[in-house]
Amino acid sequence: MEGVWLIILAIGGVWFLSRLLGKQSRNGHNKRPDAHSSPPPEHLDAKPRFTIEVRYGRDDEDVDQLPNTNVTAQSCWVPANTNRAVCGVTITHGRIFVGSGLAAGTGYIVEPALVNPNLTVDLQSGDHQGVELGYWPQYHRLGPQARAGFLQYLATDRDDPEAPMGFVFLYFYGLERRLLIDAQHPGIDEAEYRDLIGEIERLLDVYERNRSFQGYANSLLGFLRIRRGSLNQPGEAPAILEYGSHVPISLQVDLGIFSVNQRPIPDEWAYAWIMQDPQFQFRQRKAAERCPDELWELFKVLYRERHGDGIVVKPNKTMVKVEYHPASPGLRHLYEPLELPNISILKGPTKKLAALIDTCCDELAAYSRFIGRHPERKESLEAFSLLPAALAAVNKSADVATLEASLRQRLDGQAFCRVPFFDLALGEASASNNKPSAKSMRGLASLLESSGIGIEPDARYTASVPELEGDCIIFVVRGASEFPLSEDFEHAAVVMRLAGFVLYGQADSLTDHHIDVIDGFLGGFRSLTPLENQHLKAYFFWEMGRKSTLAGMRKRVDGMSHEDRTELEQVLVRLASADGVVDTHELKKLRRTASLLGRDPEALYSQIHSAMAEPALVRAASGNDRGFRIPEPAADRVQVPSKRKPLDVDAIQNKRHETEHISGVLHGIFDEGTRSAPDQGEELQATEKGASEALANDDDASAGLLGGLDAVHLSLLESIAQSKEGLLRSEAETKAAELKLMLAGALDRINEAAFEMTDAPVIEEAGEVLVVDNEILEEMRG
Repeated sequence: MEGVWLIILAIGGVWFLSRLLGKQSRNGHNKRPDAHSSPPPEHLDAKPRFTIEVRYGRDDEDVDQLPNTNVTAQSCWVPANTNRAVCGVTITHGRIFVGSGLAAGTGYIVEPALVNPNLTVDLQSGDHQGVELGYWPQYHRLGPQARAGFLQYLATDRDDPEAPMGFVFLYFYGLERRLLIDAQHPGIDEAEYRDLIGEIERLLDVYERNRSFQGYANSLLGFLRIRRGSLNQPGEAPAILEYGSHVPISLQVDLGIFSVNQRPIPDEWAYAWIMQDPQFQFRQRKAAERCPDELWELFKVLYRERHGDGIVVKPNKTMVKVEYHPASPGLRHLYEPLELPNISILKGPTKKLAALIDTCCDELAAYSRFIGRHPERKESLEAFSLLPAALAAVNKSADVATLEASLRQRLDGQAFCRVPFFDLALGEASASNNKPSAKSMRGLASLLESSGIGIEPDARYTASVPELEGDCIIFVVRGASEFPLSEDFEHAAVVMRLAGFVLYGQADSLTDHHIDVIDGFLGGFRSLTPLENQHLKAYFFWEMGRKSTLAGMRKRVDGMSHEDRTELEQVLVRLASADGVVDTHELKKLRRTASLLGRDPEALYSQIHSAMAEPALVRAASGNDRGFRIPEPAADRVQVPSKRKPLDVDAIQNKRHETEHISGVLHGIFDEGTRSAPDQGEELQATEKGASEALANDDDASAGLLGGLDAVHLSLLESIAQSKEGLLRSEAETKAAELKLMLAGALDRINEAAFEMTDAPVIEEAGEVLVVDNEILEEMRG
């Protein structure tokens, strides 16, 4: 009875509500509108209208929304390369489910990937762009146009990277279900399993730009490898996924296997681990993006240098969680516990690996920037010269191999060989007007050294770089450079530079005695390595071939002791006199180096005489040897052929007397002029001062650089220097008169400034012609 009363009350309540709503509706319709008012437009209606439709039962399009337990997956599955026509569309590649009523993996809904041939398809207005697809598309819930678009996608080779990803995922749902559900029960054969794995790998290549698909597909493959693999041995070498928010599960399992068995982690696994660790984001480094192959190769080299066969990590207590979140809405989350430690979360090993990657990125920074600016020149020699030395030997292009073969052929048994820098063909740097940078030269030196070829100038050793139109010295090396250099190397390099300065232009006329002097000097340093000795000799040969000055040498000799300076001067004198002749050019340069070293240039004459009078070593003394006569001096020691002009002692004496005479005459003239015409001297000084002030603004900077010479003296010096063949004395007197100068006094003032800076005159007289020594002028200018 109680139930009956409840039914009666419910019916009464429904009747009462219907009466009330009906009365309100009638009142609304009977109300007349105001004559002055107008109905509001539809889009301004303040009372939104809602339609609530309640339907019971199913229409024709929804007959398959509930699964049929009698339908099996095997009856709906279309194997690979099997033709199936659906609604007028022929699908040739198979690998899909076709039918009706197949239950999804959850068992509660129809399989989302099931193609139901009974549903309406609008082929005339097919949605080929996937506009009507939702986030989790299901075939039986698509509209007719979207179904048509999906069927036509299945009819293709499914390799269009621009296809709507909704279609790709809907197709992937079927592969996912087949591998996760049907492979377990009732089971599929091995050939089909491999085919499906291969199909997913193919789709990964086609849709490599879609991060979502990459994440799901790679996770599925990793989960399947673990499910079917052995936990006693790691799998194949891991790949580095472009996208991912965590270390892949399959890699976590492999690392756990290494840890449990206390085995070293190989370089491939270590690299994949650190590159995919989300806390470091190394995949986004510029070096990883621009030169991933070089980064991997360098990591291998440094990993083996630091860790040998690999790092060994002790097991931790956190276990690996093998789980997979399917893309299909018809599959449940899968989880399989494993008794393997998850060492990928440990901080200690990852810090070691991260430091190694940081080192690799730093060493590749120059190369990475270069190919970032010039990607088309990645294979050029200039690019290879920027690679770390560890990679130079393994990453050689055809151009590099050709260059090395050419240099070896030029050496052909020689200890040293001079080659034009242009022949090294440093990419487009050779064609530019810029001097090669120290960084590029260090890279070139490392690259050639890896092939057994040394080069000078080597910026790593002597901090020098060649000119574009200059030469280099190459030589055969054995072994690799060791840095930092020996403590005596810098001092020896200074000596080699000054030795090359003194013997400029004599590279082709060196004798064995010159080489003996160099060998004897370098042999006195026990700290120098054989490779450093080679570089120093090559540096000496290179300096002899270039027209250098003493600019910048003052700072390098200031720190030398008195004994070192004395030894250095003696070495230079012995080198200059090693061939039995000291010409005027050598004497001039010896005087300049003596001044640089703070020594007395006038004492050079006695040193040269002593060096040339030294007895030649015939045979080392021994207490056991008796009765041997001293042999006659060798013919080549009596007179060594030389193209250079020897010193003329008489000419030197005449020159000195002439200078003293002229100086006395000038002194008398100026003294007389001062006594008889003081006003004239004052007028001359005023005129000279006015000329100096007139030019001071333009030449003030130059005057400061050239021994304090004022503007008018600089103007005279420049006038003489501009004449390549020299300036006639008469023309020089005319120019001096224009500047209100006395030529003889002006020349003395200019040469005094030159002597103060270089211990040599800058203007010399050749008969009636005044000539500027451009080498001295360049040194004065710094």
